[in-house]
Amino acid sequence: MTAPLAHLADAARARHLAAPANSDARKAAGCALVVLREARTVKAALRMLAASTLPDELRENVADLIHQLDSKTKETP
Repeated sequence: MTAPLAHLADAARARHLAAPANSDARKAAGCALVVLREARTVKAALRMLAASTLPDELRENVADLIHQLDSKTKETP
């Protein structure tokens, strides 16, 4: 069974690999990768993220990245 958000998780993984080590961008992309692999919808991923014990700033960065990746895929035909 393919994960419903695999395309978003793959995009988050690409960002994670491209970001500098220990950067906020790398941390956010890694966290986004995890929740997007586990969730069935973007809304569920954001709920998972909201329930996490991540620092507020990191959680906000992850949510922003998820929204950005989701809107980017909606723009692509």
